[in-house]
Amino acid sequence: ETHALLGMLRKELDYNWPEVDREFRHARELNRESPAVRLRYAISGLLPHGRIDEAAAEVEAALQSDPLSLLVRWWVGTMAYLGRRPERMIDEGRHMVALDPTHFLGHLVVGLASIESGAADEAVTALFAALDQIDLRLAGNRFLVGETLTEADWRLFTTLLRFDPVYVGHFKCNIRRLVDYPNLWPYTRELFQIPGVAETVHMDHTKE
Repeated sequence: ETHALLGMLRKELDYNWPEVDREFRHARELNRESPAVRLRYAISGLLPHGRIDEAAAEVEAALQSDPLSLLVRWWVGTMAYLGRRPERMIDEGRHMVALDPTHFLGHLVVGLASIESGAADEAVTALFAALDQIDLRLAGNRFLVGETLTEADWRLFTTLLRFDPVYVGHFKCNIRRLVDYPNLWPYTRELFQIPGVAETVHMDHTKE
């Protein structure tokens, strides 16, 4: 699993693809059946190269080995989203909510899936339930998992960045704006102000 983690870090930090491939090859030689190895290989070894079907197969295998993992189910939902299968997304989101009703990812999956399937009202309700949960989480934490900035924060940031200029108007997700949240809004601003982040944000492209 250490080699799989190194492969993920090589991909995330420096896009050194020969090293990514080498680390995942070692990881799979040592423990191919590990759900952590399968998941990291799918996310960082296959998806960046557009190998969606292979990535989906690895994630499904990880789910068989670890059906209680919220992270694995999140990625099953993501694979279903990429494959245009909203019904599977909804199933996974509901499984996640059943496993942990207070965790925002399950509500987010249900919301995104409902948008895909055309159930807009259900989608908007689920989306804001997720945002409300995240806002409550941030009331006692600087970042999503405490005081440490992680990949989860950056994945959320890309969604929050688009929320007011895109989702509120174009997708009618207008129960509340991001700026109305007492914790989410300062959190988003803090991430934006981290050195090196602002120059990667192009709001004119985001709004298109």
